[in-house]
Amino acid sequence: MAKVLMVVMEVSFLDINNGFRNRSMNVIINEYRKHFSKVVVFCPGFKDGAHELDNGVVVESVARLTPGLVGKLKFYYGAKQEVERFRSLIKKYSVDLVQFRIPSLFSMRFARLNNIGVDKVFYIGGDWEASLKLNYPHPFIGVVAKHFSVRQNAIVKGEKIVTAGPVLAARYTQLSPSCFAYYSTTHADSTRYQYSDKTWLAFCCVGRLEPLKSFKDAILAIELLKDRYELNPVLYICGEGKERCHLERIISEKGLEDNVKLLGVMGEDSLKEIYQECAFLIHPSLSEGTPKVLPEAMSHGCIPIAVRGVGSVDFIIQDGLNGFLVEPNSPTEIAQKIHQVLSSKNMQDSLLEGAFNYAQEHTIENEVKGMWSRVLG
Repeated sequence: MAKVLMVVMEVSFLDINNGFRNRSMNVIINEYRKHFSKVVVFCPGFKDGAHELDNGVVVESVARLTPGLVGKLKFYYGAKQEVERFRSLIKKYSVDLVQFRIPSLFSMRFARLNNIGVDKVFYIGGDWEASLKLNYPHPFIGVVAKHFSVRQNAIVKGEKIVTAGPVLAARYTQLSPSCFAYYSTTHADSTRYQYSDKTWLAFCCVGRLEPLKSFKDAILAIELLKDRYELNPVLYICGEGKERCHLERIISEKGLEDNVKLLGVMGEDSLKEIYQECAFLIHPSLSEGTPKVLPEAMSHGCIPIAVRGVGSVDFIIQDGLNGFLVEPNSPTEIAQKIHQVLSSKNMQDSLLEGAFNYAQEHTIENEVKGMWSRVLG
């Protein structure tokens, strides 16, 4: 087994107390640490330098990745100083294996280097078109995405590849026979739900507030449950982003201030309390890889409702057995499924059991262990 792992990723490091910008990366990197004598993370940050975390992970941060597409392109085509630093860090920490997490212009700058002298593995968490269009809505962004997709394929061809779910795996198997699917998740264990603890008219959405998450469909489903089915539901939306004002406007226009609560970014303990109260996770997102939020919520006894055919959602949710699949932009179907479950105690018990069993099988411990066994075996 490799002793020292370096992870190259674009998720920014904040500080010693807060770790990485993405909540899930703190959990993932901590789990990686259990499989290596040392883990070094090379990523953007507010300042250059080395930072040692309590779990022994060392973060080597780069301050010269400026925000925006232009700044990142300049970094990709330049960054000579950072290239030299990257090579020196491999020697400094006696790195055995480098994991490049892509699509990412930051990671690609180093992944395209030749002769780094250590083994490589590529974690592909999505595709360039979806990633760039989501963050940089420019008329020519499709051309840029195609360019980097071609460059990426040339880089990963014949290498070890891990993808976020089987949909991406099917695409990259033709480039590398060693490609396999990883079911991304962050829940460390599963605490069996207590039926009596669930508030069956409490629902949650968890994620960034952005157009493709389509949380408006969850809000409209709540309106239907209230008006058509004469129920008094409450929806907790946990997350922050540029769609907040739009969602606030919908809530106000529909008179749902008492039924829909925008809670912002939640801490780990607060989010766990939300999951434990709610009977359903509504996830109407139109673009995903392997959404971590589904098994995370299922581990706390939430029945997931998500959109059919989006990323690897169909491989996580078995329709009617551990959750429900609905058509895109279908608040009416979401409300109908919820009402159906609320009308049947047997269906409630069956779905909760199915969701919990899936979460038990796919903990982060099991998934990460399986990944490194395949990569290093």
